[in-house]
Amino acid sequence: MRIVAFAGDVALYRLLLPEVFGLVIPIAFLAGLIKQFSDLGLAATLLQQSAEPSESDLRIVFTVQAVLVVIAASIIFIGGPFILDVLDEGSPNPWLIRVFAASVLVSAFRAVPAAMLERHLNFGRLAFADVSGTVWFYTVGIFLAVIGVGPWALVAAHVGASIVPTLLLLFFFPWRPVPTIQ
Repeated sequence: MRIVAFAGDVALYRLLLPEVFGLVIPIAFLAGLIKQFSDLGLAATLLQQSAEPSESDLRIVFTVQAVLVVIAASIIFIGGPFILDVLDEGSPNPWLIRVFAASVLVSAFRAVPAAMLERHLNFGRLAFADVSGTVWFYTVGIFLAVIGVGPWALVAAHVGASIVPTLLLLFFFPWRPVPTIQ
């Protein structure tokens, strides 16, 4: 996998201008930071229970996670361009960071199936989902860089690399997220 990532990075570095990376890296950093803080370890509670989590437990974790993620995505969507201006990393197109918010939204659907696959020791499926996301990132990123879409190549690749593994995890752990409050 490291060879694929290294080769993909080299290809992207050769195809995209340094300015493109300068635009996208602060956006990716901000989105990743907010994604990390929106988790709060909720999925870990599903791993640490001695009894098998009930459907109600799964729904509550999903609901709380979804609320936190919607708040985080809203912060990115509304405040992201302003935050980047404060960091002196203003983007000529505020939609770059707003599209990144989609990758944060997707993370709400990933937490429960990933935790349950880990709980049931299905590490092969977890790895397959993660590898698929990485392959998707480089395939889409390189293709879009070749056709000349600039920073959108990295943004679309990043969002797709969030969606693909999430869909695979939902396929591997066929649980349908239903919000609930108790």
